[in-house]
Amino acid sequence: HTVPGRRAAEAHGKDRAWYEAALGDAHPVIIYLHGNGGTRAASHRVQFMKLMGAANFHILALDYRGYGDSSGHPTESGFTTDVLALYDWAKARSGDSPVIFWGHSLGTGIATNAARKLHEERGVQVDAVVLESPYTSIRDAAAHVPITKVRKDPP
Repeated sequence: HTVPGRRAAEAHGKDRAWYEAALGDAHPVIIYLHGNGGTRAASHRVQFMKLMGAANFHILALDYRGYGDSSGHPTESGFTTDVLALYDWAKARSGDSPVIFWGHSLGTGIATNAARKLHEERGVQVDAVVLESPYTSIRDAAAHVPITKVRKDPP
């Protein structure tokens, strides 16, 4: 959890309970959903979180199942389940603050799917969805993964 820049100095040395309570300070909350390569701790992602923190957003980032320090195996349904659990956790602590899904690359599909499920299954509309470097189709996305060959006419 990266806190808004205005609270950064105050956050030093605080415990988990302080960070949870800090979500209720009326600043918007970004749930950051990273791309396929690496983890939430990749240097460019950390820089993004610092930048958005300086702009007075809370940033919550998770590693998907099977990524980084998360256990399990990556699946589409597992990704969505985890994001919705984080959304529920954030909403329970953030009061009326906006909660935003920000997806990068692979994370754009996860953000879109989570927002769709919130709307279709709960009648809830996420406050905003930001899609950074989205893919047009899974076939197009797979074509850029070095070990993947997508056949036009599979056997």
